[in-house]
Amino acid sequence: MRFTVVRYWGIFYRQGVNKVAQYNCHFETLPVPKEAEKNGVKEERMNKIKASIVCAAALLLFCAGNVFALDTASDFSLTDTSGKTVSLSSFRGTKPVLLFFWTTWCPYCVRQMKTLNEKYAKMSVEGIEVIPINVGESEEKVLRFLSRNRINVPSLMDGYGTVADTYRLIGVPTYTLVDREGRIVFQSNEFPSKEYKSVLRVTARKGAAVR
Repeated sequence: MRFTVVRYWGIFYRQGVNKVAQYNCHFETLPVPKEAEKNGVKEERMNKIKASIVCAAALLLFCAGNVFALDTASDFSLTDTSGKTVSLSSFRGTKPVLLFFWTTWCPYCVRQMKTLNEKYAKMSVEGIEVIPINVGESEEKVLRFLSRNRINVPSLMDGYGTVADTYRLIGVPTYTLVDREGRIVFQSNEFPSKEYKSVLRVTARKGAAVR
C-alpha cells in the first residue's frame, strides 16, 4: 500500500518573527509500513500528512496570485545599497511601481534578480519603477551578491522584515505591483508580465486625459 503526499519546499517568510525560513517542497509517494497497515497509520505519519496538506493549500493560494484590488500600498522609507533613501510615496501620482521581495539564499530569487537586471532599463523607459527589496540580510552580504552576479539594480534593505510584514509576505520571491495611485493591483511569486503592461496602459490613458 502506498499513498502520495504533497510536501511544499516553499520558501516562506515567517510573519511577526522577522526571520526567513526554508521548507522543502515536492511530490513524494511514501510507503506505508506493514505494521501501520494493520494498526493504522502512526500518529507521526498522520502529522506529516496534515502538515503537507496545510503547506499545499498555502502553495496553491500563493502561486495563484493574491490580488489585493484597490488595496492602498503602505508607505515606507528604506535605504538602498547605494546609500540612497527611497520612499514609496515619492512615486505616487507619478508612475507605477513594481516591488520585488527577495533573498540571496533563495534560488528562485537569484534567477529573478538576474532577469530583472536584464529588464530594468527597458521597464524604466516604459515608465515603471522597479524596486528590489532584500529581506532580513546584511548589506555586506547583499553587496557581495550583486557584485558577484554583476547586477546593477540597487536593492532596498529591509533588514528586520518590517516592510515584508506590512505587505503580508508569505514567501520569496514575491512581486507586488502598485499602480500610479498607490494601490496594490497584483501580488504573486511570478513576474507580472501582463499585469504591469496593463497598468502602464491605464497610466498612459490617464496621462493623456490630463493633457
